[in-house]
Amino acid sequence: MRVALMLSLVACGGGGSSNDSPKPDGREVDAAPDGPGASCTGAPGTVTVKTQPGQTVVFHDPSGAIVSSGVATTGTATETLPPCSMISVAKPKGVVTITDVMPGETIVVGMPKPTFTDLRGVQITFPSDAEEFRAGQCTFNAGNSPVNLQVSKECRNSSTGNIDLVVLTREGVDNHITKFANVSVAPLGSATVAAMRTDFSSATVNVSGTDGFANVHLRSVGDRIDIGAKMSLLSPTGTINYVPFGTHLMREVHTQPTDEVLYAADMVAQPLTAITFDVGTEFSNRVTSVTATTGMSPTVTWTTTSATADVAIACLEWFNVGEHEWCAYVDPHRTSFKFPALPANLLPATPYESVGAAIEETSVFDGYAALRLDPINVVGLSNNRYPANLRYRRAIWIPALYESWSL
Repeated sequence: MRVALMLSLVACGGGGSSNDSPKPDGREVDAAPDGPGASCTGAPGTVTVKTQPGQTVVFHDPSGAIVSSGVATTGTATETLPPCSMISVAKPKGVVTITDVMPGETIVVGMPKPTFTDLRGVQITFPSDAEEFRAGQCTFNAGNSPVNLQVSKECRNSSTGNIDLVVLTREGVDNHITKFANVSVAPLGSATVAAMRTDFSSATVNVSGTDGFANVHLRSVGDRIDIGAKMSLLSPTGTINYVPFGTHLMREVHTQPTDEVLYAADMVAQPLTAITFDVGTEFSNRVTSVTATTGMSPTVTWTTTSATADVAIACLEWFNVGEHEWCAYVDPHRTSFKFPALPANLLPATPYESVGAAIEETSVFDGYAALRLDPINVVGLSNNRYPANLRYRRAIWIPALYESWSL
């Protein structure tokens, strides 16, 4: 659960900051492509940013000029801004900028952190070839049998309250799964894993519309919690195994048919016997070129095949400076964006080294006006669980190491 925290912000420009934390008003806003337009009129109001404590938050006016900047020591910052303003948050490896921010909105920047409360113990007896126990976000090394595990409420089945464990054996440099077992035990109870299994379930794979390269992954999901049991096929055709656990699978397809890198994630039901995936049909939004001007606040321009996505993202990259990045989230109807001003200490001193752009669409949000309120969590992770109907698509031109885009 996100907790409203108090503000600690150092002003360095105009505008007044406060400790108010109003709720988002949820209105739809279509900002003009190149700056404030008819929909950007109205009175200034409070904008709230929630992020990890200790990160720097920068508030910008619609032109990109700095209104105020400072460290949100407790994770929340507020500022009075006019319609269609911007906010930026400095992450450990770069900066994220959110555009077209409206008065009254609360912007959450960052993935929700797992919480671990109400620990309950269980004792598991297991064979010597068992190496790892997983219950949702809770992971344990096997050690010596029997083992006593303390499992939090967030990792237990939300319906039964039981601890649904997957036991794994891994091998090789890629740490791939070779054996598994399933066991469900009530809190404070005990259970025995008699033997590890190798009778994985499987599905045929046919990914079309690629240049011959595709990675397909299936991750077992119990009670809509990703348990980290991922099995892969590094080919567009063939057969992929998966651990028969839970009711769903996270199906991931990663391919590169041209100069784009395409990624799809879907929550699908078990049992799954066949994966048929046509790239041309599945990706209606594509990026076909990206250019940029020079300078510390360049204008990035891109072309797309459609504007029906939920967000466009333009990124500047510094690969030789700790893989530093600066990504701006903008309305997908835009095809260009001028990066705002930033305090000098938030960016490398050298010019950016490459530029990229991406288009994302997700079933979690209905358009950019909703997505910008929680722009990083495009997969809808909540209380350590994914939506049962998750559908996510991403197309990147000139890919880079976007740390926030990994599920």
